[in-house]
Amino acid sequence: QDMEMILRHIFDLYDQVGASHIEIRTGKPVAFAGKRQFKASCFYKHHCLCLDGTPEQLKKRFHKNAVRIPIAKAVKSGLEVRHGKTEQDISCFYRIFSRSRKRHGLPPIPYIYFKSLWDVFGSSGNLTVLSAVHEEKTVAVSLLLKFKDSVTVEFGCDLIEYRKLCPNHFLDWEAIKLASQEGFKLFSFGRTSPHNKG
Repeated sequence: QDMEMILRHIFDLYDQVGASHIEIRTGKPVAFAGKRQFKASCFYKHHCLCLDGTPEQLKKRFHKNAVRIPIAKAVKSGLEVRHGKTEQDISCFYRIFSRSRKRHGLPPIPYIYFKSLWDVFGSSGNLTVLSAVHEEKTVAVSLLLKFKDSVTVEFGCDLIEYRKLCPNHFLDWEAIKLASQEGFKLFSFGRTSPHNKG
């Protein structure tokens, strides 16, 4: 029923703006019988972790050199995690996010988008901002979205000059621990193109 309602609004918007196509991303296959011409695309690879054990049990399954050692290095470097509680944390996230987009030659998404996410989902706990702090300076941030049994790292970015401290590994690990403690079943790192060699 929710999908039926959303689709009606999507089609109205599609017609209003004259869009060339509609892309709907779902975690599970959804039947679109009788709904214009939809087709499934399996182009992207989705990266998910089943939270089917304690955090320490999960960590033992991680690749030693690529993941466990960088997490240990980050902890040893003195990185601390901060959980966002105010709009100021969204502002801090946005400053680092904008720098990261600029570094990649991409325009920043407008701040009002993230402010709206915070206003709508922050108070319910469905949005979490995690920051990696080194000597009182925020060096990396992650924005997590929570829905049903899943947590997704929707945006993650860092200050490149602090990358040697492995803040991204650190934040992913802190996010995994948080998701596990809160009883979620699936942790999503997002998707990538198979042509993205990184």
